[in-house]
Amino acid sequence: MGGEIATPSEGPKQFFFRPVTACIKSLCANYACQKLSELVENLARDVHTYLQYSFKRQTELLEFQEFVNVKPHKILQPSQTRWLSLHQVVVRLLEQYNALVLYFTDQASKNIEKAQSILYRLNDPSVKLYYHFLDFVLPFFTKLNLEMQSESTKIHTLHGKIKNVLRSLLDCCIKKEYLEKPPIEDIQYKNPRFFLPIEEMYLGAYVVGSVTNKTHNLNAEELQNFRTRCLDFLIESYAQIYKRFNAKSTSMKILKDLSIISPEQVISKKHNTIASLGMHFPNLVLANQLNELDREWRQLRNIDINDLKNLNISEFWSKISEMKCGDESFMFPTLCEFIFNIMCLPHSSATVERTFSTINLNKTKIRNKLSTETLSGILHTKTLMKNENCFNFNIDEDLVKKLNYKIKT
Repeated sequence: MGGEIATPSEGPKQFFFRPVTACIKSLCANYACQKLSELVENLARDVHTYLQYSFKRQTELLEFQEFVNVKPHKILQPSQTRWLSLHQVVVRLLEQYNALVLYFTDQASKNIEKAQSILYRLNDPSVKLYYHFLDFVLPFFTKLNLEMQSESTKIHTLHGKIKNVLRSLLDCCIKKEYLEKPPIEDIQYKNPRFFLPIEEMYLGAYVVGSVTNKTHNLNAEELQNFRTRCLDFLIESYAQIYKRFNAKSTSMKILKDLSIISPEQVISKKHNTIASLGMHFPNLVLANQLNELDREWRQLRNIDINDLKNLNISEFWSKISEMKCGDESFMFPTLCEFIFNIMCLPHSSATVERTFSTINLNKTKIRNKLSTETLSGILHTKTLMKNENCFNFNIDEDLVKKLNYKIKT
């Protein structure tokens, strides 16, 4: 999946292919979770199924939640389509773990076979360790997903964020002296020679504390198996992400070049030219404009703009675009037009999905004959009134002039 860039002029369209980040990150986490014990996912599903369809059982669980003084939250269901749900499921199970153990102890005493099976797995000390490990590692994926769902421009940060996640995963299991040397794309992450001793791997604060204080209740063989599976999870996570975001691919090289348009990089003056980025998008800047583009870039490097360093990328380039020469002509017209076009590139499909959700909320079974023009008007109105209320919305004179007989055309 990716964004399409097209100019009004005739000729073939230029395409920039960029994977759908939110979906891919979650798919990588799902593949990695398959390296852990099947007990982990099956237990979450079985607990949810056991409670979900019985109001009586949910009411009985409330008594045990009150007894252990936890909030009366419902158990969540693992989902293959709701990408951010996995970590929420893990957090909720850990929150309710003691209440669930007491509840299923009571249910198992009634000779309910399913309850006995669930209780057996809840009492397995490795299961709780797995959940705490997931509670530590899954936010690497979910936080990146949430950031990429932002409606503000993030494409210039995508390469750095992916690189940070990759290094953070390997930092848990690869020797530090090796991890710091090669570029991320050259790291031999499957070579056991560069692995930390399995006892020194970092698997989260709770796991480290349990092992240090010997409160994990696992024998040596079980603890070794737990650590090995967690190592497999980390390696598989890296492999799945790298498979989809190959640092040596053209798309990733473009994403890396896009990072130079961030305010921090511009103010740092580390980059002498922007021509290499311009060459990736020949439909946005013509070959005969590259010199002008680079001249404006180098001129910008020699202007004191430190007072703009705290602005986000949209505000930063908006300020730059307003700068004028002595004759009142704009100082960086070619550069700013190119940057604004770059900032239009989509960094995820979240914005499109939100638009479709809005359409589905308006075009219901009862209102199934709404025309495209009406739906378009609703969407434009919603955008115009964003963060406003109908009772205090300011209707200016320009808006009133648009309310004429031509409004339908």
